[in-house]
Amino acid sequence: MKTLPHSLRIWLTAASLLLAKSHCVAAASASRLIQWGDTRFGSAILPLDLGEVTHIACQNGLTVALRRDGTVRAWGFDDQGKQPTVPEGLNGVSAVAVGYGHIVALRTNGTVIAWGLNNFGQIDVPTDLHGAKAITAGHYFTAALKQDGTILRWGSDPGGIPAVIEMPTAIAISAGAFHLLILRSDGSAVVLGLNPDALGHPTTGLPKRFTAIAAGGGQSIALAEDGTVSAYGDYKGTLPPGLKGVAAIAAGGTHSLALLQDGTVVAWGGASELGETSVPKYLSNVTSIAAGPYKSFALGEILVHRATATVAVDGESVRNAKIVEGGYGYTNAPKVRIEGGGGTGAKALAVVEDGVVTSIQITAAGTGYKSQPTIWIASPNAPPGLAIRVATVFVDLNLILGSTYQLYSSKDLMHWTPLGEPFTAEDEHITKEFNATETGQYFRAEQLP
Repeated sequence: MKTLPHSLRIWLTAASLLLAKSHCVAAASASRLIQWGDTRFGSAILPLDLGEVTHIACQNGLTVALRRDGTVRAWGFDDQGKQPTVPEGLNGVSAVAVGYGHIVALRTNGTVIAWGLNNFGQIDVPTDLHGAKAITAGHYFTAALKQDGTILRWGSDPGGIPAVIEMPTAIAISAGAFHLLILRSDGSAVVLGLNPDALGHPTTGLPKRFTAIAAGGGQSIALAEDGTVSAYGDYKGTLPPGLKGVAAIAAGGTHSLALLQDGTVVAWGGASELGETSVPKYLSNVTSIAAGPYKSFALGEILVHRATATVAVDGESVRNAKIVEGGYGYTNAPKVRIEGGGGTGAKALAVVEDGVVTSIQITAAGTGYKSQPTIWIASPNAPPGLAIRVATVFVDLNLILGSTYQLYSSKDLMHWTPLGEPFTAEDEHITKEFNATETGQYFRAEQLP
């Protein structure tokens, strides 16, 4: 962005007027849902009518979004290849969770609704469940935490998870595939379920207090109050060196995510080549994260950036354009130019889908290319960038001839600093010039006795 020198002229009268310097502000775009990793089962096709999303839950090919207005949107396919539905008229939802083929919603009145696959009774919400404050879903079971700390589990029992757990100090729950992680008010955590020894016991002898938990396919992740992360279980992975400043965590099938306080995302673990740990390079300003088997989600922004590509030479002609980085923010196909390599005549067109350059089509191969040329792709269309730097302030004064004045400047309208020495008006209209870095935001002229 180019910085332009500029001057500001301010008019003051003997009646002491106050004027502020003006400024320009560039607003960032709104957060959007961004997904990376597994693209199978239709889950990679994001609905166009998502609206403003505040939370995401996912499992295998099934994804559910909670909107800010308390409604729910679901897409993808469950384990039986069926597209999910949402109960008609469902609203007032404050949280959502997804199991292997079922969906759970917590309403603001403390009631719980579940639908979808029911081969183990995982959607048969207990009739006496009231006052719930948190929900979670495992492969074939569901759990809810009540206001009094009681935890109810229904559906299958993967082993070692009672149907009723009396734990008055419980403040959060998170279900993995076959285990349940519970956070207590003293900062400790308890793990129940199938083979808990393999998952580790983040309970005793720990120097840190946990503030958040996340259970995955075979791992338990805990966020400490100092912004560091602890991981347990067969799929805990190797924590990134120096990981700190973490604001939120999420656990997928075999990988985990951390949202840092600066709005960026870090991923680790993973047991596939589907890209669930390949965080988009230009992802920023993230406010929420979610993870499922082989996929990751973030609510944030992809910074607008230019696409890059390479081309090969075959028989002195240009062939085989390959995208290196698809860029982001394209509203139409950008111009493409092929330069260098000793040849002439090569031309190409860019193909854009959803703001990204997806391919480059060679429309003319050219001739005489002795070496690999450079392919240049124009930047995304955007309003011209502008920054204004006020370099000089001119203060025009209408004064009383022969009277003495003092000019003042302030940055906050409370503390005023004299600008120069008192002066006597030798004309009714005079102009004083100041370096903008030496003045405040407001100006005042006072007539002296």
